Amino acid sequence: MIIGERAARAVCTGLLLAQYAIVVYLVVTGFFGPTLLLVFGAAPLLRNALNALHSPRPEKRPESYPAVVWPLWFVRYCFAHNRRWGTLFLVGLVGDVVLRAALR
Repeated sequence: MIIGERAARAVCTGLLLAQYAIVVYLVVTGFFGPTLLLVFGAAPLLRNALNALHSPRPEKRPESYPAVVWPLWFVRYCFAHNRRWGTLFLVGLVGDVVLRAALR
């Protein structure tokens, strides 16, 4: 909590959105092909993470929430998003390499 909860939530939101902005920039500039846009398949989980970051943390652990991850309420949502986004990013990179090799 070095920068405070409010600032930490804002930074996390900015980083999540920057992932998509950078991918769009790289595709628009032609550095990567459009296969990298597969990362937008993680958008539903991005919505979940942003909703969690912009909502107050529950006062007590919900019954359905595992006790071992309760202190990491926000991290759970962000991790789920980043796991999906990272997988789709890797698939997009491999697809880009395969398409570039096929077009040679």
